[in-house]
Amino acid sequence: MTARETVNRVAQQLREEFALLEPGARVPSEHALAERFHLGRGVIHGVLADFERRGLVRRERGAGTRWLGLDEQSHYSHPLPSFRDAVRVSGHEPGYRLIAVDSRRAVKSEQELLDLPANSLVWRVQRILSIDDVPVGFATSVLPLRALPRWPAEFESHGSIYETLLRRYGVASTRGWNRKRRIDAPDFVGTALSLDEPVPFRLAESLNVASDGRPVEYARSFMRADRFGLDALRAH
Repeated sequence: MTARETVNRVAQQLREEFALLEPGARVPSEHALAERFHLGRGVIHGVLADFERRGLVRRERGAGTRWLGLDEQSHYSHPLPSFRDAVRVSGHEPGYRLIAVDSRRAVKSEQELLDLPANSLVWRVQRILSIDDVPVGFATSVLPLRALPRWPAEFESHGSIYETLLRRYGVASTRGWNRKRRIDAPDFVGTALSLDEPVPFRLAESLNVASDGRPVEYARSFMRADRFGLDALRAH
C-alpha cells in the first residue's frame, strides 16, 4: 500500500468513526491518533486540516478538535446561492449594512481553510443582513488580502462580496462546501441585531472557491431562524 493509499484509508476510517459522534464532541488528539495508526503526527495533522477545510471539524487553540457533524453539509459546483436573490424571489427587500472592514494576520484555522502560508494577511468584513429593514443576520467574511490588494469602495454600494470579486477581479466564486446548524448565538450578535429577547439562530458556514479550486472566502453568518429561510420568508 502506498503512502497516499494509507492516508486515504485512515481519513476514510476517521470520517466514519467521527460520523457516529454528536456534533460538538471532541475528537482524539493528533498525538493519540498518530500513535494509534503508527503514523507521524504531521500526517494526522494533514488529515484533520483537510477535514477542517471541508467543514467537518473545527480546531481551536487550547481546546482541541471538535466534530461538527455531517447532518446538513452540502458540496456545490455552481454559482453561489444569493441572500439578495432568495429574499427578492420571496417578495421581500434585502439589505446590507457594513459594520467593519479591517485587515489582520490570519489565525491558524483561517490559514488552513484558505490555504495560506503563515503570517498571511486577510480582510475581515462584518455586515448586518436585513429583510424589509428588519435585521436578520450578522455575517463575517474572511478573504486573502493577496486576492483583494485594495478594498474596493464599490462594495459598500451593493454589499455583495460575490459581485465585488466578479466585477473587479474577474473571480467567479462557487461554494466549496456549506453547512448549517442550530446554535445559541453569542451575545454580540444579539446586541448587533438589537434583540430584546433570545430568538432561535442558525449558523451558516461556507468555504467559497475560484474556478481553479483556490479558496477565496470563508464566511460565517448567524441568521435568525424565525426570519430567514423559505418557511420564515413565506410567513413574513
